[in-house]
Amino acid sequence: MKKTRILSGMTMFIAIVLILTGYSIIFINDYQVDAKEVSSYASLIKTSYTSYSLDMEKISYDIKETEIFNIKYYTELKVNYDANNQELSDIETKIKESEIMSKTLLHECSVREYNDYQIDYNCEMISHNYESIINAYVSLVSKYNKLINDYNNWLGEQKNINSNKLNEYIPKYYNKNIDINNDGEYSGVIK
Repeated sequence: MKKTRILSGMTMFIAIVLILTGYSIIFINDYQVDAKEVSSYASLIKTSYTSYSLDMEKISYDIKETEIFNIKYYTELKVNYDANNQELSDIETKIKESEIMSKTLLHECSVREYNDYQIDYNCEMISHNYESIINAYVSLVSKYNKLINDYNNWLGEQKNINSNKLNEYIPKYYNKNIDINNDGEYSGVIK
């Protein structure tokens, strides 16, 4: 009887050790797989950030250098109306093309903890740049449409019935400001 107890105690001890060893192996294996996955996504963010950042800089440059900011007279607005609308459309198309990369990177930044300062910084800058570009574009369109409304009002004051009023530019995709990080501020708005 005593031998049976000792045998069953040893069997139970061995079974517990085997179970704990199995769980430990599974845990370590899952941890390694997860670490590799996080590392691969971190690498994706690091490598994609450079080209993404360059794309955002180009779009930002296009917004800053747009001819709409140089309009001083209403005649310029009317003469360059089609070119200005095309320029706004081209900028919007570039933003739309970069949106896939923006949303992919923002998603990868939000679903994992990376515990890496550079990745955290890149993720913060991706969010800031995306918000800033869209808000700058929306405010650019708003300023342009204000010029058009001022022009149309001026025509009315001049009682100039020979000139056609201009239509406001209507963006295809981006018509309101966004606040990605929910801080209550719209980064990038042109004042």
